[in-house]
Amino acid sequence: MNKKGMTWQQLVLAILALVVVILVIMWFRSGGEGLFGFIGEKTGELQKGDSDKDGVPDIIDSCKDTLSGVKVDSKGCPLTGE
Repeated sequence: MNKKGMTWQQLVLAILALVVVILVIMWFRSGGEGLFGFIGEKTGELQKGDSDKDGVPDIIDSCKDTLSGVKVDSKGCPLTGE
């Protein structure tokens, strides 16, 4: 280490560490919901939607018009033999 103080590399590392700490604090304060409400906000809305009420989110539902009460697989399609 230079006797005069911090080198420029140490200064850059300290600034980066400070930025990371600030971002982590902001993330925790937002409840961990996406990245401060920017990323994850739209996908969260899509995942909540279940238009046919079969328990499979519309974003991954392959059979979006399943009849009420029909048991479905993980893709939202009726189980065979039902």
